[in-house]
Amino acid sequence: MAIIILALVVFLLALIYVYVAMAVSDWLGVPFVPTYSWDVKKLLSTIKARKNDVFYDIGAGDGSVVRYAAKHWGIESYGVEKNRMLVWYARLISWITRQTDVHMIAADAFSVSYRNATIIYLYLFPEFIAKLIVKLKKECKPRTLVISHKFIIKPWSNSLEQFEEKTKTYFYRLP
Repeated sequence: MAIIILALVVFLLALIYVYVAMAVSDWLGVPFVPTYSWDVKKLLSTIKARKNDVFYDIGAGDGSVVRYAAKHWGIESYGVEKNRMLVWYARLISWITRQTDVHMIAADAFSVSYRNATIIYLYLFPEFIAKLIVKLKKECKPRTLVISHKFIIKPWSNSLEQFEEKTKTYFYRLP
């Protein structure tokens, strides 16, 4: 009985922690809106990753997309998140699940280098994407795959490789 109560208390504390982290994200001006697990499975299953690919999720939140990419493809995966509470939570989950190829970076998206990225996932508001694409265009290698969930990247419309209707996801291949 004591184990059940302890498990329930730990679960409730984790739930409270995540909700506080969501409030902190709103306060930072970058709201945490998680990608649904069924959307992650659909959109990442269409991509054929190679063993030398490097995945980045900019605005990674709780790291669920990063963990899924690392597990599904077996590649190094990085999550960039400004909210340190979410980064700590993501690191804890990665540690519990023993995913050593998942790396969470507690930083602003503009202070991280994306030079080694071959696949980048974005679930960000268009205003933020508009600022970020300048940095990505400068730093990313040609043929880098950029996945934008829910929002089109208008300046890159000529680089649109695929559009997934069910998940409203845009796949761009940088020239």
